[in-house]
Amino acid sequence: MLYEIAIADAYGAGFEFAATEVIAQHNDLSCYVPHQLYGMLGNYTDDTQMSLALAELLIADAEWTELNIADHFVKCFKRDPRQGYSKGFYTLLQQVKDGQHL
Repeated sequence: MLYEIAIADAYGAGFEFAATEVIAQHNDLSCYVPHQLYGMLGNYTDDTQMSLALAELLIADAEWTELNIADHFVKCFKRDPRQGYSKGFYTLLQQVKDGQHL
């Protein structure tokens, strides 16, 4: 299921912030469209990355706490920084070292 989420996220990313005309012209499932702000093409975004972090937390069978969730979000970001986060949150994730600092 995460694989499908990542594919759909990568496809949909090209239509975030896009003009209605761009969506009407290209939203036919034939190809990826570059993201209007980041220029990324065919890459999953922060949405999938956060889903991966939560899946990893579940697999780890760790306690479901705010700190553990934050820690997994930071670990996932540090392992593979992704565009899509708001500018301020992206900067914050770059600066913190773990969930406690977040």
